[in-house]
Amino acid sequence: MIRSRSVRLCRRVVSLVAVCSVGVALALGANAVPTAASAAPGAGGALPAVFATGGSGRYVDTIQWLQWGDYETQFKGQAKPNVPVLDYDETKDFVNERDLGDAGNLVTTCTLSNLQHLGHSPDLTDAQSKGPLVATIPGAWAGDALDNLYNVGGPGQWSDGSEVWHSGLTYPADYVNKNQMAIGLANGYAYNGANTWDGKPWGTPGASTEPTGYAARVSVDYSCTAELHAPDGSVKPVPVAGLVFADAEASSRRYGIKSWATTQWTDEWVQASTDQAVTWRVLDTMRSDPCISKNTGKQVTTDAEVSGGGQTLRLMPSDEECVYQSGGSYSRPNGLGGPDAVMFMEGATKATITMQGSGYSAVALGLIVATDFGDAPESYGYSGALFQPKWQGGEVSSTTDVFGVQPQATMYLDQSAPRLGERIDAEGRQMFSADAQGDDSNAIFDDEDAIDTTLWNGGIRTAPGATHTEAVACEGAGKIAGWIDWNNNGVFDDTEKSDEVPCSGNTATLTWKVPQDVTNTVRSVDGETGSKPDSYMRVRMTKDNDGNDQKPTGITATGEVEDYKVSIRIPTIQLNKNVDDSYASDEVPGLSADQWTVQGQSGDVTRSGQGTTGDPQSIPQGEVSLSETSDNPEAAGYGPGQWACQETPGTNGESYSSAVGATTDGKATLTVNGQDRVTCDITNAAKPGSLTWKKLDADGTTPVGGSEWALSGPEVPQDTRVADCVGTCGTGAYEDQDPDPGEFSLTGLKWGTYTISETAAPPGYTAATGEFAFTQIKGSALEGTLVPAEGVTDNGVVNKRLPSVSWTKVDDTEDGPLLGGSVWTWRPVDPGGPAAEVTDCRADSAAECTGMDKDPAEGRFLLNDVAAGTYSLTEKSVPNGYELDTTVHTVTVSADDVGQTVNAGAFVNKRLVGSVVWRKVDADSAAALSGSTWTLTGPGVPADTVVTDCGQAPCEAGAYKDQDPAPGAFELRGLAWSDQAYSLTEREAPAGYTLDKTVHEFTISPDALAQSFDEAFRNSKAGVPLLPLTGGLGAYLFLIGGAVLCALAMIAAIVRRRRSQTVH
Repeated sequence: MIRSRSVRLCRRVVSLVAVCSVGVALALGANAVPTAASAAPGAGGALPAVFATGGSGRYVDTIQWLQWGDYETQFKGQAKPNVPVLDYDETKDFVNERDLGDAGNLVTTCTLSNLQHLGHSPDLTDAQSKGPLVATIPGAWAGDALDNLYNVGGPGQWSDGSEVWHSGLTYPADYVNKNQMAIGLANGYAYNGANTWDGKPWGTPGASTEPTGYAARVSVDYSCTAELHAPDGSVKPVPVAGLVFADAEASSRRYGIKSWATTQWTDEWVQASTDQAVTWRVLDTMRSDPCISKNTGKQVTTDAEVSGGGQTLRLMPSDEECVYQSGGSYSRPNGLGGPDAVMFMEGATKATITMQGSGYSAVALGLIVATDFGDAPESYGYSGALFQPKWQGGEVSSTTDVFGVQPQATMYLDQSAPRLGERIDAEGRQMFSADAQGDDSNAIFDDEDAIDTTLWNGGIRTAPGATHTEAVACEGAGKIAGWIDWNNNGVFDDTEKSDEVPCSGNTATLTWKVPQDVTNTVRSVDGETGSKPDSYMRVRMTKDNDGNDQKPTGITATGEVEDYKVSIRIPTIQLNKNVDDSYASDEVPGLSADQWTVQGQSGDVTRSGQGTTGDPQSIPQGEVSLSETSDNPEAAGYGPGQWACQETPGTNGESYSSAVGATTDGKATLTVNGQDRVTCDITNAAKPGSLTWKKLDADGTTPVGGSEWALSGPEVPQDTRVADCVGTCGTGAYEDQDPDPGEFSLTGLKWGTYTISETAAPPGYTAATGEFAFTQIKGSALEGTLVPAEGVTDNGVVNKRLPSVSWTKVDDTEDGPLLGGSVWTWRPVDPGGPAAEVTDCRADSAAECTGMDKDPAEGRFLLNDVAAGTYSLTEKSVPNGYELDTTVHTVTVSADDVGQTVNAGAFVNKRLVGSVVWRKVDADSAAALSGSTWTLTGPGVPADTVVTDCGQAPCEAGAYKDQDPAPGAFELRGLAWSDQAYSLTEREAPAGYTLDKTVHEFTISPDALAQSFDEAFRNSKAGVPLLPLTGGLGAYLFLIGGAVLCALAMIAAIVRRRRSQTVH
């Protein structure tokens, strides 16, 4: 019994591919859209061109495979699919279309025909083995290796994700095939084995009799053509340069190796034959590692057996397939499988494909159309070029081990063909990629080699308005053009194109004028804070239309396209406005940064913004004028800032050297060097507010010192008091900074509205009542002044003085003068308080009055700052010469008397009077002499005042009457004091004594009211007269009689004369 039939039921599957090269000049447009891998809706009809999306094959993006069935509808979820492709006596065309946009469609038509049944194992019948060709998927069996080379969705693998079997796994329970490419063309399905379609032994009565193709050898003719269907309806042939075929599953050789293999029908192989000139080349190989034969101990390989004069090549394994080697088995397959090979039939467009399976066999078929695409992101559009490659390496001309053929086949362009750099490879579709390397590493080599990016020093280094050049390596005839997405908007704009330059001496230099909006004013550097990601460059070469009028998109019939991801390093500037609102408040918020316009200007380039210019923006190298402005009037409340510049945080790969000069009025000059990213900040700090006010006398102009105020306002602590500073002021918060009395200045204040109320008035003044508000402190008005209101004048609070009390001290004489020098006792009664002594001030000015009396005039009194209440006023001492007035005078001061003077009255002091005493004595004996009279003159003394000696008691009362009853002793009382002197002159001497006419003066003063003549006035006796003068009454009568007689005599004489005159 053959184990492969009973356990695996070997299959034969072959893959076929046709290689096409374009031999016509195509005018291709901008929107070519090749179709990515997708299942065909069914064999026959027009199908999308299909390329593998995964696998390690060297031509994953180059080989256009033919699918024979639709994965989604015919294979997905099907345990035992049955997808017939071609039956006997049928011919089918399999049409694949690649949308090339404006160039039209590239249509490849591959024809399957002439299916032949060439025999089967002798122990079988035609009824069982002669079946149709069916579609299969490589990877359905764990030993298949083609799925590891080319797949869509992934290769066959194990349930835990492992690529190869390991302990704990069992086939087929733990195996799953993820490949979705139905590219295998097989003679039957392995799951049928030797049984019928309904799983019964062949020949079982009532069982299915549908042929399964088991253990058959079959052949089929395969031919391909290619055409370009242009949009105008024209059809142009595209020569097919060769076909590709591959073993779609692993094959085994048993005849001559296994003892039970007695005929060649036990071997498995695929074969291609052609009658055209052909060169056989090895494209790919794959086998398990290790894969050592357990039968021979040798490396298991695949031989390319060449026969028929080089027109036939059979892929024949040297032993059983690898999964059975190196300890492997059906349930524990070894490695990836194989040995498998992918062969290129260069120069052939048709072939006969033969396959034999000791069970079932399959082949995979496809095409190669040499197309190079760009690989920038999709927004940059489709861009590609068809090219006519030549092949080298991998040639097989005689029977050989295909795993030993080195190097394997590669494509190239001859020197006459236009290409960029030295290498080119083909892609099946445009692989858009963020790194522009979608097709760089998917083939044998990286063909993006036209520009030496190692010279970029971190990218393109340039500046707005500058000229940028790139040296481009090239070969062949044609022109080169380039596009750099300078503004990083995701498309290549017309203005971003370089000049078109012919390739000369394998090089060309492209030149760009860097636009002012380079990178949309923002750098393009990956991972750099504030910059955009890298931008992209596209370079293409063609000889279509002599290389003129090239576009960044579309497909050309010749040439190559290369895309590069590139950093665009330009100098940038970022301006930021910062605001220090330390003095703003909830009531008056500060301005936000966007109330200022910050600007940097270099020539015609201006970068500006409200509060910020945003992310770093491009700026030319050299001098940049920095400035800040604001139309908001509140901005006046901020101090000027200083521009400070530094390298923008997050900058990558620059050596910063830019510098900014001094700032004046918000303006400065920045010098930008190289590709520096410069961030400049300017901070404006809010200025503190201030309050000013005055304390004024009732006159509304005179400042008055000594007041204290309660202050309230933004963030002012409760119970804050502001005392009037005089002289040296404190530095603490809310301390008056104006040293002048009665004038206030508070600084360092938050913005907002403040109020004050007087808590202590200046001495002599009543405190103002109520609150006084200030104008609001804000940016446009940093000084708060008092809001006009009652009691406010000229930014000052007017205080009324406390009442004053006045009185006068006068003489008791009519219109008596003011009397200076008295002292008084001033005593608060209600409310009570300590008494004070008031001394009459006698000075030239009130300023010299240091006591309570503030009136400098003698006898006038003025007490200032007298609080409302009841007081007593009592004279304590009087001027000399006056009588003390002990009267208690009541003085009442009311609240209504504020600012006024209460007149307590004029208080009279009686003058004290003086006295004088003298004596009259005999000159000889000093005996007292009575009877003399005296003439008194002096201040206030009436004329002709005569003082007569009293002589005896009682004396007559009255002014200027002698009050001393003793004879010859005189005392005059009630004499007014004065600075004028009195005089005494003896008018009549005592009888018998001589008259003393001496004038005796004396002065009565306040300090000396009692005057006394220490020496008695002396009279001398007179001589004896003709008439005896004895004194007494007789003497008087004598004298009187004489006088009468004399008078009568005189009267008689007068009468006589008148009579005489009358007569005459």
